[in-house]
Amino acid sequence: MLSTLTGWHDKSNVEFDFDNLVFIKPLIIGNNDMTIVNAYLGCGRGSVNGVKPNNVMAYKVTYVSLYRKGPWPSGIQTESFTLIRESDNGPWLIDDLGQG
Repeated sequence: MLSTLTGWHDKSNVEFDFDNLVFIKPLIIGNNDMTIVNAYLGCGRGSVNGVKPNNVMAYKVTYVSLYRKGPWPSGIQTESFTLIRESDNGPWLIDDLGQG
C-alpha cells in the first residue's frame, strides 16, 4: 500500500495503523470527479506541487473495513482519493484522501 502513495505521505505524523487492520474491501469506485480535481488544483496540494491538470484524477470510493482498535472507524466509509503522476508516463500515486 505505501508504494502507491506520493512521498508527501512519508512524514512522521502520517499514521495508517495497518497493524490493526483486519480487512478492507472496496464496494464502489466512482467516476473521475472533476469537482475534487478542480479543488485540488485550485486550493489544494495541486496549487503548490506543480502537477499538470492532465496528470490528476480523483475518485470517490466506498469501502468496508474492520479494525481491531485504533483511530480509524470500522464499517462502511466513503473517501475521496486524488491520484497524480509526475509525468505523462509516470505511475499513478495517491497524493490526497479525505471524507467524500
